[in-house]
Amino acid sequence: MHDSTQQVERGTADVVPAARRRIDAAVVLVCVAVAAVVGAVVAFSLYRPVPASLATAAAPVTVPLVPEQLADTRSVNLAVELGEPASLSAPLSGTVTGSACAPGSALASGQRTFTIDQSPIVNLHTETPLWRDLSVGAKGADVEALQRELARLGHDVAETGRFDRRTWAAWDRLVEQAGGETEYGTFALSQAMWLPAAEVTAAACPVQLGQVVERGTAVATLPSALLSGAVKSYPAGLVPGARKLVVDSTDVEIDRNGRLTVDGVAALSATDALARYAQSPDDEALQAELVLVAPVTVYPVPPSAVAMTGEKTGCLQPTSGAPVPVTVVSSKLGRSYVTFESDSGPVADEALARPERSLTCT
Repeated sequence: MHDSTQQVERGTADVVPAARRRIDAAVVLVCVAVAAVVGAVVAFSLYRPVPASLATAAAPVTVPLVPEQLADTRSVNLAVELGEPASLSAPLSGTVTGSACAPGSALASGQRTFTIDQSPIVNLHTETPLWRDLSVGAKGADVEALQRELARLGHDVAETGRFDRRTWAAWDRLVEQAGGETEYGTFALSQAMWLPAAEVTAAACPVQLGQVVERGTAVATLPSALLSGAVKSYPAGLVPGARKLVVDSTDVEIDRNGRLTVDGVAALSATDALARYAQSPDDEALQAELVLVAPVTVYPVPPSAVAMTGEKTGCLQPTSGAPVPVTVVSSKLGRSYVTFESDSGPVADEALARPERSLTCT
């Protein structure tokens, strides 16, 4: 009995170590698996492949030489001198029974804008202001100016300086077209409102429909006339070349000092920008674009492509041939804009992106 008990105990002792060994092996396998997973996670976190879209591109070896037109546009403000405000006067006294006047509207010679006491008033531009009634046989500079304007408006009138029946007939047709009638053989000053130009723009219309006016009352005010103008602060570092201003898509001529020429004053006077400015000169600036009259043909390249030899000069190394001299005329947005000495441009379609800094050319 004692021997049997000992055998059982020895068998049990042999079974326990075997079981323990199996458990230990399982634990080791689990630990190894966990370690493998952790290692994989750590490795993935340390190594993240960069998407092709985010990968850094290799620096280019060459750059294309593609021509562009450079106008070297600069935004500037203008300083202008305006004359005294002008106005259009009623040619007779009475009640305003018709008006087509509105701020910003055009008043053209030969057309009707106002009607006073049911009498249509014809807008009329003459170089010599109208100042008297005329009848057949009257002579003078005002008659010649009237004949010249009637001819410009398409009527068969000769510039004789003498008010004749042909001149009256042309004037009569003009008044009739406006809805009125004349006294035979006469020009009545009360039927015409003098304009300082063939077409003017109303800045304001102080007289309302139904209002009673006296002869000489201002029925429309005009924008102040432009006397002179200049670029307020002329920019530095411009591309060399003659310049002009562009205002409301209108070319405005200036001299080398940035002042408006006579033609420039006339061109700027006809723009909506000046009309808006003249209405409230203290509230807004008169802006323009300063551009080259003749744009320059340039070639944009990265700054590294030019081996500088001076403040504005450098060398470019074409992919074929010897280095060539260039002039850097402008730089912006990470590009240098260069010109070549030859009118035919570069001798190759490409240049080295990073030539030697010691590159020289002649």
